[in-house]
Amino acid sequence: MSAPTDASVSQPITVGSEEFNADQPRYYDWMRRNVPVCRGRLAFLGDQNVYFMSRYRDCLDIVTDPRIRRVSEGLADAEPLPLPKSLRLLANDMMILKDDPEHMRLRKLVSRPFTPRAIARLGDRVEAVTRELLDGLPVVLA
Repeated sequence: MSAPTDASVSQPITVGSEEFNADQPRYYDWMRRNVPVCRGRLAFLGDQNVYFMSRYRDCLDIVTDPRIRRVSEGLADAEPLPLPKSLRLLANDMMILKDDPEHMRLRKLVSRPFTPRAIARLGDRVEAVTRELLDGLPVVLA
């Protein structure tokens, strides 16, 4: 399917909506080409506007700029986002939502298991377990 045209994209884009989920790559492609910083919504937040950045370099710039804070003054003790119960555990106190020095402290705690060597070893284990499980399945001939 081709990228949506300005007329075929209902705005604001609602990430997580049925329409968006039906063809996510199409929407992301359209955003990258037409509105790299796009005002939209997250389905689980209702009518609250959010901003999406769709280009890698822009995202990299914003997450590495020390002037950009993850926690706004006065909002640290605010009510958490109204997330579905299944997502609350993932969203509470996430490292990515922390500013330095707390972010760096947490990052150092978890960095060793995610080195390229550690990931390669994990990949070998995943492959071995997968092969073992697949080899144990009965063969069904059609």
